[in-house]
Amino acid sequence: MTPSSSRSPLDGLTPPADPANASVRKLPRLLTWFTSRKLGSLLTGLSFLVVAVSGVLSFFSAYTERLAGVHTIAGFSFIAAALIHIFHNGSTWLRYVRGRITLLPSRVFLVAFAVTAGLLAASYQGVRPVLALLAWGAACRSTGAPPKTTYDKLILDVGGQGPLVSLDVKVGPFFRFTEPTYGFEITPQMAVWTEDEQGHLLDTLYVTRDEGRSGYDEGDEKHTLSPRPAALPVWSHAIGIQRGATPMLDRHAPAPDVVSSASPTDNVYIVGRAHKAGGRFAVLLELNSSFDYNDYYRRDSFPDEVAYSDGGNPAQPSVVYRAWVEPGSSRFALMTPIGHGHHAGADGKIDPDLSHMTTALEIVDRVVVEVGDR
Repeated sequence: MTPSSSRSPLDGLTPPADPANASVRKLPRLLTWFTSRKLGSLLTGLSFLVVAVSGVLSFFSAYTERLAGVHTIAGFSFIAAALIHIFHNGSTWLRYVRGRITLLPSRVFLVAFAVTAGLLAASYQGVRPVLALLAWGAACRSTGAPPKTTYDKLILDVGGQGPLVSLDVKVGPFFRFTEPTYGFEITPQMAVWTEDEQGHLLDTLYVTRDEGRSGYDEGDEKHTLSPRPAALPVWSHAIGIQRGATPMLDRHAPAPDVVSSASPTDNVYIVGRAHKAGGRFAVLLELNSSFDYNDYYRRDSFPDEVAYSDGGNPAQPSVVYRAWVEPGSSRFALMTPIGHGHHAGADGKIDPDLSHMTTALEIVDRVVVEVGDR
């Protein structure tokens, strides 16, 4: 008789796998792989390489968002890799830190700490070798790069009731130059004013100081101030001309001090305020440089007109720019050249023929008008 068995018929059968339990078992293995010593070491080395290369490129070349992005992401990757490396090698690192005597750091750690602290302190305090290194890097980065645009700012009479009017004047290649015969540094005379739709003067917003007082220093011992009718004739006639004994002695009415200032020498924001609130109006800019002769406007071109031949070397006549603005509508407007003034200042008309103008059209690169309080 066969002895009875106590085994169940289900013994020996493998239960079906539970997908949830399988994924739980795989997770620790996956974490172990991602935090393995090999992966940590490789990530540390590769991340350090990218950080080092991108850092050196950033030191010698101009800033770009792409290079900065690569350097930043590689830096975070290096931090993650360093944490993995510390996880596996923490005990070894602690042995380097601890000295033979309990609670005292090792000599190697003290040297490493001193070097690191010294470099940080030198960078923070700006010691000469560090500044020299940074200056060298800045010089390398600026080589071949376009110069940075800087602006002066002239805030004039802003006490009126009308809208704020600002001119963004970006200088051109002939805004400032040296006169070759006498060595004078030449900057242009400028005037900014507003007109209504019928062409009537509303306000003078800005004028350079010499033109505003209608007197240019002749450079003699008495510092004689003489008018130059050909400098800004369109604006001068708009505010009113007082005729002199000769055209050379014609003077315009003096401008208030609150709208006059020294001639700008670089890019400039000119900020003023229209004194009358209202609708659409024009903003005009007139500018003129002495000594900018060309093949048409020569020294001997108009010998019978004393205000040209002996009137402060007006050379090419003034250029007039204009932009129409309407408060509450468009905030910005680009000024465009609409003509030039009379070469000898005989009248205040604007001649639209610019065919004989050369460098005078390159005194400014562009002028943008902004209307409205910021």
